[in-house]
Amino acid sequence: MNLRHPKIGGVGLFDDCRHDFECRLALKRPSLTFGSFALLITSLFCTSCKEEDGGPCRYNDTAGTATIVAIRQPPQNVYSCPNDPVEVDFNFVPSDVSRADLQADNVRVTVGSGANPNRAYILAKGFGEGNVMPCIREDIGHGACTPIIYTFPGVDLSDYADSCFSESDN
Repeated sequence: MNLRHPKIGGVGLFDDCRHDFECRLALKRPSLTFGSFALLITSLFCTSCKEEDGGPCRYNDTAGTATIVAIRQPPQNVYSCPNDPVEVDFNFVPSDVSRADLQADNVRVTVGSGANPNRAYILAKGFGEGNVMPCIREDIGHGACTPIIYTFPGVDLSDYADSCFSESDN
């Protein structure tokens, strides 16, 4: 296929083709081919990195204990449940002494997307000041998710909404 047209070339390239359909079509073909090529190259590069953008994530678990060290009223300017919120801090100690490097102090317990929980709710879940609870520290091993997550075996913190937003807790 010959993409050159007798009217294409020299000064006034676009002026020569303004009223000639075949000439305009010849001008457009190379850009469509280039666009298709660019799309192909982009898709090849993107398929090799899909797993790195967000997930799936894998974590390395470390069992340990959490000692609740503080339950206090949070400052007004922090993200909290609207009903009687509290800040809950704990210290994490790994069960395996060879993993002492993973010890963490003053870690905050949050619910939902990082809110301080309701006082009655968190106390009912066993988070009393001085209490020692089983805890799992999850460190990201692969992916681009939350770097460190702490979970408490047997404690479901996903049912916080009623305590956080209901009028009965006031």
